[in-house]
Amino acid sequence: MADAIRLRSVVALSGRFPVLAGADLTVSDGQVVLLRGANGAGKTSLLRVCAGLLGVTSGEASVLGHDLTAGTGPRRAIRRLVGLLGHDTFLYDDLTVRENVRFSVRAAGHSVRAADAALDELGLGGRLADLTAAKLSAGQRRRAALAVVVPGCGCSTSPTPGSTPRGAPSWTASWPRPRRPGRPSSSPRTSGARSRTWRRGPSRWEGAGRRTSPAPPDGSRCSLAELWRETVLVAGKDLRIELRSRVGAQQVAPFALVVLVLFGLAFDANQTLLRQAAPGLFWVAVTFAGVLAVQRAFGVEAADGARDGLRLSGMDPAGIFLGKAAALIVQLLVLQVVLAVVMAVLFTSQLHDPAVLVVTALVATIGLAAAGTLYGIVAASLRVRETLLPLLLLPVLAPVLLAATRAWSDALTNAPGAWGWMRVIGVFAVVYVAAGVLAFGSLLEDA
Repeated sequence: MADAIRLRSVVALSGRFPVLAGADLTVSDGQVVLLRGANGAGKTSLLRVCAGLLGVTSGEASVLGHDLTAGTGPRRAIRRLVGLLGHDTFLYDDLTVRENVRFSVRAAGHSVRAADAALDELGLGGRLADLTAAKLSAGQRRRAALAVVVPGCGCSTSPTPGSTPRGAPSWTASWPRPRRPGRPSSSPRTSGARSRTWRRGPSRWEGAGRRTSPAPPDGSRCSLAELWRETVLVAGKDLRIELRSRVGAQQVAPFALVVLVLFGLAFDANQTLLRQAAPGLFWVAVTFAGVLAVQRAFGVEAADGARDGLRLSGMDPAGIFLGKAAALIVQLLVLQVVLAVVMAVLFTSQLHDPAVLVVTALVATIGLAAAGTLYGIVAASLRVRETLLPLLLLPVLAPVLLAATRAWSDALTNAPGAWGWMRVIGVFAVVYVAAGVLAFGSLLEDA
């Protein structure tokens, strides 16, 4: 019988703290394992290693034929083959149950039809599916999290009262047949662990849950179409959260407007001076609001382990980066339209070259969003991320801010040189986007 999981003398670190030290575990294909141990014994850490979320520092670790000690590639590949239901549910409070499950299932490469079928199987259809996750009870949140795992495992549920506690659903279809139970040799027999890992079986799933596209065995992604699909998926999720929560409309936009008005008052209503300073005031307000938007974008990923949910989906980190940056671009462009109207009214600014203004705003926003997304994930793992992010991000944005201000100033005064400043912005935007695509994966793993 082949070993689905084989761990030998595994050591895993969380920062500098060893969460596993010499763990051994062997699980054969079709075997069911009850993992028991005292609090802090490393049960959850062991499951995170098996799911590819926690790296192995030393020892031997193989899951479904993938060597987890060979780098992040095999760990990313295994995430689409293993389902993890632990303490966190990976749900977004501002999305409905249906939206949460559809996003996670599509991110893992399955169809919307598989998500809807899982919701029906777990009794989450109808009106319950249209409730936001924040309104669910603890038990309903667990069932919603389980609905994400079901399509990948190729299993269905049927209520069998008496076979499980309080008539909970039992797994009856498409599971590898349970054989004799076992337990890891490194775990003491004390209190039971609530976390479970399941093997996802795309080859066993013959219904709606078939993967829309296979993942390469090394965890890499080469298809531009797949990258585009993931970018649109992540961007749509972030924009849907903002539309539902209205944080941008009720907090970020008013903050930017207040900054613009206060700067105007500071110049004592001197119209000549206001018109000269208008471009700089505009981009300062946009930058400050952009920092808030970045903090919000990564704050929603910190709740209920949502960031680990993105990693478990097996999506290309480049797709996640581009998706989150695209959502920020849309939000900031809408904000700039509002601020531009206010600036034109309060500062009586005249537009001499609208093309330069529009192109500069678009390119500068791309650079701002790319740098914000890159440094947002850097600060996400730190306890003081709310105060550290501006310190990290503002110096990096300074060249884009200065060049955009000069370009807008030249456009408003009909002076030459605006397109030259725009080329400077374009260079920095390309550098920020390229750096994000290349570095976001390793930063996401470290976070």
